[in-house]
Amino acid sequence: MSQDETRSQLDRSLPESAREAEERRTNTANQAGLRMLSEVQEIRQSLMPSPNRTEAQAQAERPATALSGEACRNQPQPGEIPVLEPGRRTAGCNFAAPNNSREQVGSLPEFNTHRIYQQAQRENVHLHVGLGRAAASGSGVVVGRSESQCFVATANHVVSPNTNEQVTSRSAQFANGSRYAAQIELRDRSRDLAIVSVNTGADTAQVCHPARISEGVSPTRGAAAVATGFPEETSTLHASPGRVRGLPTARQLWGRNIEPGENPTRPILDLAMQVRPGNSGGPVYNERGEVQGLMYAIPGGNGRAARTRAFATPLNETMVQGYMDRIGAPRW
Repeated sequence: MSQDETRSQLDRSLPESAREAEERRTNTANQAGLRMLSEVQEIRQSLMPSPNRTEAQAQAERPATALSGEACRNQPQPGEIPVLEPGRRTAGCNFAAPNNSREQVGSLPEFNTHRIYQQAQRENVHLHVGLGRAAASGSGVVVGRSESQCFVATANHVVSPNTNEQVTSRSAQFANGSRYAAQIELRDRSRDLAIVSVNTGADTAQVCHPARISEGVSPTRGAAAVATGFPEETSTLHASPGRVRGLPTARQLWGRNIEPGENPTRPILDLAMQVRPGNSGGPVYNERGEVQGLMYAIPGGNGRAARTRAFATPLNETMVQGYMDRIGAPRW
């Protein structure tokens, strides 16, 4: 007797209800197997990098890190961003939601910090400098690009640290986690500014997004502003909302205590906000989302103590275009 005939006889010998129960069990098992296979495929796809990921998606996939560099125990909820608020002690793991941002920053004026932060994720760069056995880091902002290079403005002291250690490497890391070699193209010691080129190659259009620079209108006292960058040891972009306190000269602020080569009569953007070492070279945005300065000096403090003041070098479109013309690099 063939296998099919045997199966047919067994089917006829089973009661109708038993056969239906057996079919249900078989269908249930098959469906469970298909669900398991589908879940495995989804997991595999989620682990594979997507060429179309945005900078925000790429950052969201990495855990937010504290000022110490360790992952925060509390991670931001959807829509929340990491903030350093003036006068508030922090370890770097404070997050603000759009609906609560005005309450959390106290007396600050209405300002769309979250919109600026999303923009900054595309425009900001984390700079790394190798110093023999040591290392240093800072922040920068994209100001131009060619077919294969990205041009970043930062503070000169970020890429040329005043130490006894010899610089062994310079690199720039973008929002999607990609890291590329960088080199100094121009230094302006009178303003503590520098332009570096980053060899982004075929990835240039994907990772390099030049920021809009202010046309040069002097910020008014009390105007809202926000700085962005990578404070201390964190690898997570932080926002520092605040106000403009004024626009004094370097000499008015520090008298004779000015770094060699700096212009004592140059204006300094005096800010009421909390920034920290590592923010140096990062952009200060105005309410229109334009870069109006680069972070220059951060007053000292102890540990995680709250800070309420910072200084930046004013930046405008004419100045940036002049730098780019000197090195023969395009703005866009």
